[in-house]
Amino acid sequence: MKLTPGGDGRRPVFLLLTGDFALAARLQGRFAARLGARLLWCASLRDVRANLDLETPVALLVEVSRRSRRMLQVLGALAERHPILAITRPDDDLLRQRCLAAGARFAMPRLDANEEPLLDVAAGLLSSPNPCCPV
Repeated sequence: MKLTPGGDGRRPVFLLLTGDFALAARLQGRFAARLGARLLWCASLRDVRANLDLETPVALLVEVSRRSRRMLQVLGALAERHPILAITRPDDDLLRQRCLAAGARFAMPRLDANEEPLLDVAAGLLSSPNPCCPV
């Protein structure tokens, strides 16, 4: 979903690509509370592109729900310009390995009860010398 520009430009921005509104809402609250960051929800690649025209994200969080060659290609293309944190099904180690091979910096199983590793990696990106640029 494209959000209008103008918000609080001083806070770091992350983009989240997922079709799951509940996941987006939960992570938005956690990113704001723990990192002081804005997490913008994107329901489609079109939304990602629109937000990239408006924002310079620290990283993109991408939910990869299935072993799609196209999605892994998209993930790889995005990873050329932005750090990618991939979120996969809990029982799919192979998909996590493929996400890492495609260029994701981090891949974790989607576990609603434990999203701390994702927040830890995001915090690490915030503290890097150039948080908005790939290292």
